[in-house]
Amino acid sequence: MAKFLQNTLIAGMLSLSAISAAQATVILGNFSGNTTTIGTTLSATSNTKAVGLTTGSADLRFDSLQAYMANTSGASHTFTGGIYSNNAGNPGSLLAAFAPISMDNGTPSTLLTFTANYTLSANTSYWFRLSSDIGNVAGMYWNAYSPLSALTAVSGITSLGYRFSTNAGSSWASSNTFNAVQINATEVTVTAPVPETETLLLFIPAVVGLLATKRRKA
Repeated sequence: MAKFLQNTLIAGMLSLSAISAAQATVILGNFSGNTTTIGTTLSATSNTKAVGLTTGSADLRFDSLQAYMANTSGASHTFTGGIYSNNAGNPGSLLAAFAPISMDNGTPSTLLTFTANYTLSANTSYWFRLSSDIGNVAGMYWNAYSPLSALTAVSGITSLGYRFSTNAGSSWASSNTFNAVQINATEVTVTAPVPETETLLLFIPAVVGLLATKRRKA
């Protein structure tokens, strides 16, 4: 009986853990499977580009931004970027920087995954901006699809489209070049803590004793 109760309690605990687990999902993107081609050049001193969204009613843990990038600059360089606040419909201040990604010269269109530790608040607009460390406008690309593929957002998320700057973010303009991008996030859910196995097992002797008492009375 005790063994049966132990197994039952452990199985229940595992079921609760499975129910509370959340999985990352694509909240905004335009991956289409078409061929990517040169889209937008990125630099440290001039060209930078961003894609934006407004979250829905739930907080979201940012998991990653994936984008097709290429380097034909003549040397190895690094792509940089981060998550930015919204300032009157354009990227504002930096909230969380992406981990930089280096790319060798001659690398063709390649899927890169940019990450940062950040929680996107509900009903808030954000911009996801990419740049590079190259000082001139040549060779570091955020590629686009040919034909162009428009952004699609999941239910509850609103796409803000793209913004492009030629002066390192001092001013911005809308862009109709739909660079290949996918933003992944996980809904932040508040769940009741699941008791540890050792805590659950403490109740087994009491339950067994209760059952034995009932049998004797019967």
